[in-house]
Formats: sequence, C-alpha cells, structure tokens
Amino acid sequence: MCICTYSIYYALVTTLSSLWVPAVWSLQKIVYLPVLLHLLLVPVLVVSLAYHVCWFEMSSNDGKKTRSFRSLSFRSSKNKKKKSSSDTVDGSTAPQHYRHSVSEFTNNNNFTSKSTPVCTVIATHSFTAILPCDLSFNQGDRIDVLTRTNTCFDWWEGRMNGRIGIFPANYVKVLD
Repeated sequence: MCICTYSIYYALVTTLSSLWVPAVWSLQKIVYLPVLLHLLLVPVLVVSLAYHVCWFEMSSNDGKKTRSFRSLSFRSSKNKKKKSSSDTVDGSTAPQHYRHSVSEFTNNNNFTSKSTPVCTVIATHSFTAILPCDLSFNQGDRIDVLTRTNTCFDWWEGRMNGRIGIFPANYVKVLD
C-alpha cells in the first residue's frame, strides 16, 4: 500500500467520525460509530504502516540469500532518485541519495552483524531523517556503522548517541 492509500483511509475515518450515527448492540447499549471506527481501523493502519516503513526481507537471487531494507516513501517507484533538499554550510550541494532499495546484503562479507560496530565514519554532510527508521546527523558527527556494504551508494545502518537508524553512505567518510 502506498502513503496515498493511508491518506484516503484517514479521510474516510475522519468523515465518518463526524456523522455520529449511533449503533445499537444486542445489550441495548448505544455505541457511536466513530468510536468503533477508530478502535478497529486505526490500530490496523498503524501496524500496517509500521510494517511498510521499515522491514527486512529474505529472498533468493541467483541462489544467494539477500536481505534488503525497504522504505515506504519510494516503494512503488524503485528507480527514482531522492535529492537532498538541504545545502551544506559552505554552499555546495549535498550528494544525492537513493531511497528505493536501501541495500542488498549477501552472505559473502557484504552483510555484517549489528552486535559490534564495523567501523566509524564522520559525516561530510548533514542529513535529516525522513522516516522513523532514519538516523539524523550533522556535518562532523561521528557514527558507529553497524551494517554496511562494499559500496557508498547504499544506505548503511549506524548508531550515534544511543540512536540506531539508516543513513545514505555517500554522506559520510570512513575513518582509517
């Protein structure tokens, strides 16, 4: 489901909530329709939205097991680029980052466990989180990388100040 569908559901629930049509149950208690709609639809939408925002999937690609981290915003348009809306302090433009398929990790040294940091990086550009699973940081911040691939055109997972999230790898420089 795309974000537009959630907007339509929200508009429907809000519209029906304003009608205040009473429903009579077998115990002769009056229960208002908006209460029922919110109790039934909102939890389903929240769980479904959370599932589509941040999830890993295991799949087989040419016999190799892969993991990919997907994002709700660009799930339906897998090949579109997402440009940064912010410029850096010195006036240069921050590098572009892709949001379609964050990365695919294979079992041959491309995927590393979250238990210990793989390396430490320093941010060359600021990044503001778009989704709850993103990691915001400012230029010059140090980030412990928990999951990375062999290319800087993917999204890596990192930890900074106790927060864990994903970020575009081309916004950071690996410290030697």
